[in-house]
Amino acid sequence: MSIKKIYSKQLIYFQYASDFNSVCERLNQSHSLKAFDNVVSRDIKLSEYIKDRLNDSNFLSSYSLNYNYNKFYVDPSKRRNISLSFNASDKLELNHFNIDNVRIHIFNTGIGFLELNYSFFMPGLESIINTIYKLKMLKGDSLKKVIFRKKIGKDDYLYDDINIYDFIRDLLKMIGNISISNVNTEALTYNLVLLEKNKNDISLQKLAFKLSRGYKDSYKIKQDDVTLSVYNEFDNITWGFSLEGATCVARLCDDVITNDFIENNLFSLNGNLQTVYFMMYLLILNQRYSLFSIQNKLDRFIREKDSFNNEMLLTFKKLKNEIILFNSSAILFDVGENTLYSKYYDKLFKTNRIHQLIEEYKIKANSIEQQLDIFKIEVEQQKTKVENKKNKTINKIGKIGVIVALIAFLPNFESVMQKLLNEFSISYEDIPLMTILLGIGIFGITIYEIVIYYIKKRG
Repeated sequence: MSIKKIYSKQLIYFQYASDFNSVCERLNQSHSLKAFDNVVSRDIKLSEYIKDRLNDSNFLSSYSLNYNYNKFYVDPSKRRNISLSFNASDKLELNHFNIDNVRIHIFNTGIGFLELNYSFFMPGLESIINTIYKLKMLKGDSLKKVIFRKKIGKDDYLYDDINIYDFIRDLLKMIGNISISNVNTEALTYNLVLLEKNKNDISLQKLAFKLSRGYKDSYKIKQDDVTLSVYNEFDNITWGFSLEGATCVARLCDDVITNDFIENNLFSLNGNLQTVYFMMYLLILNQRYSLFSIQNKLDRFIREKDSFNNEMLLTFKKLKNEIILFNSSAILFDVGENTLYSKYYDKLFKTNRIHQLIEEYKIKANSIEQQLDIFKIEVEQQKTKVENKKNKTINKIGKIGVIVALIAFLPNFESVMQKLLNEFSISYEDIPLMTILLGIGIFGITIYEIVIYYIKKRG
């Protein structure tokens, strides 16, 4: 089978802990990166609020790695002489590839994606499928043992070992000191394959199914699974969807106008599949991983439900503000305006289980809020109990204030005082010195006023 065009993106999800604006400011100041706009034309038939999101740099900021800093970039004119592969053999049926460009997408939800774009040449379909399988494996040795191949003579080649894993690790550190050990074990994959016109020698559905999951070509798949995971809007265009990725496979046909649209619109380097469809996929991934992040934070509250304190109340209040921001800006149920876009988006939404994740986090958040309400009630009850006890003690002390003053000058004051306190169920230590002095003062003032009164009356 002849492959007309093929593009493959590997997406590496990460979380960043810093403030969104701080991360963007740091990346804007980097000499190795250049900001670019994910501008979606106003003519595109998407809902206005979707276009507003995609064009809003306060919601999503994207950066491209300068070619000078992409040590694996090769000028297209030299790619038959310089390439990468997972095998040192020069046999033409083996697939060779290059990393064309690297991009970074930062959402204001604390979620980001590192995007690596691969191109292939000398491609055999089986080889491409197996190469994509290896390229998405972040753990293991696949990316650590890549062969660099450079032609230095008619039949002579220079070989060297390179490490794409280290390249990815360094890029993540540059974004925000993110450890590659904290990201997923596999990259997500987004593939676009255009096949030459020919007899139906291969199932578009099975190819889309394998590539969307990043399966090896040798995997034996069931037709029932294929049918549930693919979407055909046209006879010659098939989408495959999975939690591991998305893939569009198309075949040219007899109609010249249709072929022109497929090749020069859908499958061009800056065509709709590379822009609008890909950005819708990023919107879905942002929702999915933001929901995972929120759920992880909620789970920490659930684990510590027996040790709630005032600090946790403040932390939960901040998390609620984060959830409000997420609900108001990131949750996008529909893209509207175009049937093809809407069906594609709905399939992604369903495949990535966004509805289930939303319901799950709502249940957890409500449960925690109820537990925190109980905690606040218990705190208030305890506070009221302490205040009541304090007020009772003060009242009792007030009642015996004058009596304290009357007995203060008795020689056996302490013994009499202790008996008095026992009668009122008050600890001796609860009577401060000031209470005694105040009682004596009140008694003295009272005697003084009585003396003055009788003197004035006789005078």
